[in-house]
Amino acid sequence: MYKIRLLRFACISILASSFLHAASLKESVERVLSTNPEVIAEKNNQESFKKYIDERKANYLPRIDVDGRLEKSNSDKKYDQPNPNNLVNGSDQEDGYNVGIAINQMLYDGDLTPSRVREAKFNDLANKYRSDYTIENVVYETITAYTGLVQYDELHQLTQEMIKTNEDNLQTAKEKEAISGEILETYEVDTKLSFVKEKYLEEKDLRSSRESTFKRYVGIEPSGNECRPKMDLSKFPNNLQQMLELAVLRNNEILEQIERVKAQREKIAQADSTFLPNFSLELKALTDNDLSLNEQGKENQVYGRINLAWNLYNGGGDHAVSKQEELFLKEQKERLDAIT
Repeated sequence: MYKIRLLRFACISILASSFLHAASLKESVERVLSTNPEVIAEKNNQESFKKYIDERKANYLPRIDVDGRLEKSNSDKKYDQPNPNNLVNGSDQEDGYNVGIAINQMLYDGDLTPSRVREAKFNDLANKYRSDYTIENVVYETITAYTGLVQYDELHQLTQEMIKTNEDNLQTAKEKEAISGEILETYEVDTKLSFVKEKYLEEKDLRSSRESTFKRYVGIEPSGNECRPKMDLSKFPNNLQQMLELAVLRNNEILEQIERVKAQREKIAQADSTFLPNFSLELKALTDNDLSLNEQGKENQVYGRINLAWNLYNGGGDHAVSKQEELFLKEQKERLDAIT
């Protein structure tokens, strides 16, 4: 996992190639970051995760509800005779409406909403580190494919020169054989030539594999003008200890797990919030026409309330959830130790 971070430093520090009109590694990486579908998908994923924070923050704002009904009813009444109130049998008809608007504002919910907002922020950071790790892998594979193309191009040139040299040596050995009759040198040179030709074919296959990988990530065929990149070696740590320290401090897998530990702590806080009371403010305005007053007119009502909700006992379920989240926290900490 350390090599990805180091190659990231290398990628950032690449200088322009000394070959004119050559396709540089920097250009290839920039193309990958702007056009590769996997990279684009991860960037969209990062943006979508931020919406979870907005969703949780919405609980800080008031909730506005409108309710109402339009009613028309007919009631047939038949009383037992005689009745004490001298009520008369018959039918009653009612029609009217009822409409109201209510505003509810959370005042205190046991620190549940602030904890859920913090959890969303930690999850967003954890997802960002996970996403960055995936993008870095794509960049790493692009770099490997590009440098592989350069490597095998240079090997091709070297191998072709070796083939030509051995072909010349074979011709010389055959001439010596014709004069002295000694064939050992001819066999040796011919064997070397066959080995070099096999090596050449093997290198062609390996380069073809790098071409496929390059096209997969960059999205285009290699131009054939790839050149050896130059790197600023001052970006690399001076020794193994410094490299390990940087890896622990900057590695995306470790950073992701740290945020997951923080998010798990917030889940414990949310479980504990069930033991605390909830307070909310409710304001409501209500208009009733001919319904509550039985065709007698209109009634307007306005009221404000402070509501209290506090569950004192639910069979121990909340306590079990709290203990469960604590065990999950221990799990996340162990995973952090394992990754580190």
